Amino acid sequence: MGLLGAFDAPEMAVPCGSRGMLSLGKGRIAMLTKLFFSTVAGVRVDRVWWQGQTLHLDAATTRRAARCPLCGRRSKRVHSFYARTIADLPCTGARLTIHVRTRRFVCRVRWCERKIFTERVPALVAPWGRRTARQQEGLQRTGFDLGGAPGARVAARLGMCASPDTLLRVIRALPDPEEGCLRIIGIDDWGATRSRIA
Repeated sequence: MGLLGAFDAPEMAVPCGSRGMLSLGKGRIAMLTKLFFSTVAGVRVDRVWWQGQTLHLDAATTRRAARCPLCGRRSKRVHSFYARTIADLPCTGARLTIHVRTRRFVCRVRWCERKIFTERVPALVAPWGRRTARQQEGLQRTGFDLGGAPGARVAARLGMCASPDTLLRVIRALPDPEEGCLRIIGIDDWGATRSRIA
């Protein structure tokens, strides 16, 4: 059964505007996890539901241990859980929001200053990020190609909410391109002639 077949199942036939959840079996979990997170390891889809014009995913991390970002040591001792809400690229023309259940771990290295740290999934979202890496890349391309206000209008039509200022901020956050060796230098002859006349 495909993705649309899973959403068209009888248990998903709910009145418009209500919150219809689909509890997934192991087969559907594996299918949707591979569909939405094919390039992301350590994340599993648990539930899917529609709310208005937005498709929501409940996801959870599955790795047994996480690495402390300060000292680099692995830890299996879970301190607590917390939820992150992340905007993703649109799916079948609808906005997609991912609710990821992540964990806080206890760093057991005595000399490490980071006693508690949160597990990170850099292939999915940057630390403290509110957009997936793939949506961030999509906004960067839109901003580069169209600019602020036109890019924001196109992004809204595609199902990605971003203001003109956000697009410009996303572009400015990118690192400067590496400077290569200059092989050809152009000279503005007209400008040089005009400066002598002036």
